[in-house]
Amino acid sequence: MMIGGNMMKTIAALLLVLSFTIGAGAQDGDTITVDTPLSSEEIAQLHTRCDRNEVQVCLFLATLYEKGKSVEIDLPRMIELLEKSCSLFGSGRACNRLAGKYRNGEGIEEDKDKALIYYIRSCDMDAENAIGCANAGYMYLYGEGVIKNLFDAAFYLEKACERRQVFACDSVAELYNINKDFERNVDKVIKYSKIACELGRDLSCDLAAALEENPAEIYGNAKTAVKILNSKCMEQRHVFSCLALGNALYTQAKTQEEKQIAVKYFDFACGFSEKLGCAYLGHIYREGSLGEKNYEQSNKYYEKACSFGESSSCTNLGTAYATGVGVAKDFFKAQEFLDKACTLKDGLGCLNLGHAYKIGHNDFSRNAELAVKYYEKACALDKEEGCSLARQLKQVIAF
Repeated sequence: MMIGGNMMKTIAALLLVLSFTIGAGAQDGDTITVDTPLSSEEIAQLHTRCDRNEVQVCLFLATLYEKGKSVEIDLPRMIELLEKSCSLFGSGRACNRLAGKYRNGEGIEEDKDKALIYYIRSCDMDAENAIGCANAGYMYLYGEGVIKNLFDAAFYLEKACERRQVFACDSVAELYNINKDFERNVDKVIKYSKIACELGRDLSCDLAAALEENPAEIYGNAKTAVKILNSKCMEQRHVFSCLALGNALYTQAKTQEEKQIAVKYFDFACGFSEKLGCAYLGHIYREGSLGEKNYEQSNKYYEKACSFGESSSCTNLGTAYATGVGVAKDFFKAQEFLDKACTLKDGLGCLNLGHAYKIGHNDFSRNAELAVKYYEKACALDKEEGCSLARQLKQVIAF
């Protein structure tokens, strides 16, 4: 397949939504994609066109070198082509791709500062480019490798929303509505929710309507709140929405069936590796809030929460092993979990581990010095009992 002559072909770079025409010895309308085999001569001709400032061709070549299609994978060459397209030719799309490479360390050393610079350049260069604006907004919103700045986050997310990027609309509406570190602005929540509504987000339609009717409430009314939080939990895996909805439903539940519905959201949060969701389930099963107490289930969720770093769950699990509640007594496992709790700065975990070393049990030897150590740690974590026990035990050791 020769590239030349008067016949024209379309090259569509898959995933980039690129298309342009090059001459070729084939039928008009044939499509060349990144998967179409190209000869070394054809690759050379594409480079010539790229050197003539045809930015679409440069981006197509960058994709070939990234994917290893018709050429060897050459990530430095890919970066060079993206740099050229962004900096010399002013392609917002190239800047956005280049930003992504710096952000994730793909083909070049990770550099969040440069990623942000290129996202902003992408946003500024192309008045229709929403993705670069959105990504700059998210980096500021979450402080991803840069100083968190909610004002800059709002600025770029607003730009992305106005360019019809629906997720940016959701995010900036939420920022103006419920972020405790940002001044609430109901007019802007309604404005950006309406844009999201136009883009097909039914929940945003509900939110805008509810806030117009009752702007004092965060979600306008309880029904809208449940719909929004449920969507965020189930569809977006937003764990704090799962927790918020679970808490709201659980505290208002009047029947076991209603409590079971609330527990479902804690279970989702736990399944998404959110430690508090697992911890809440541990408490619910330990207290028998769903009927009879179920210590085995309680310990199962405490172990999950502990593995995610929830300190009080480590204490509860260690205490269960020390006392044999829901598990066989195992002082070595008790020591393991209580030590982890203490390391995570749970004062009760330190205190209970001090008790374990003070009393000892079978193969688990008494150790007064270690008992004092953990009592003092408990004391430092505002457990007054640890202070007095450490003093008393030190006196005993002195004799």
